[in-house]
Amino acid sequence: MAHISAKTKSTFIEFFRFGLVGLSATIVHFLSALTLSRVFDIDPVWASLLGATCSAFISYFGHGRISFERIMQHRIMIPRFLLASIGAYGVCYIAAIAGAWWGGMPDYIVYLVSIISIALYNFVVFKNWVYVVTEGSAVAPIGQSDADC
Repeated sequence: MAHISAKTKSTFIEFFRFGLVGLSATIVHFLSALTLSRVFDIDPVWASLLGATCSAFISYFGHGRISFERIMQHRIMIPRFLLASIGAYGVCYIAAIAGAWWGGMPDYIVYLVSIISIALYNFVVFKNWVYVVTEGSAVAPIGQSDADC
């Protein structure tokens, strides 16, 4: 039986937690938009944007605290999160164009490819930049003091 390194196991656990937080944020987006649209008669476009805003809070705090287990350093992490989110829109756009316009894929495949592309992009960028612990950044993993970094 093959031995799995501690780093590989740790990354797998982070990816699993990342998926759970992402699923939670997606559910919040959907339910918020649906409620705003159906109960408060808000236009679906605006309801979706407000739902996305609600899910962004779940995503930011959830990925920081649960997926990557960081003590949040907001003045560093919020600008990084916002820039990474802009990058995710770019990934979504490129994936959609590649699938729909160049690949002629059915819409549901385009959506799936876009969603998977965004998830992979976000995991890599969040893990290696948004929530990264660097020397002098005063950001420590949960359970570690800043002096231990």
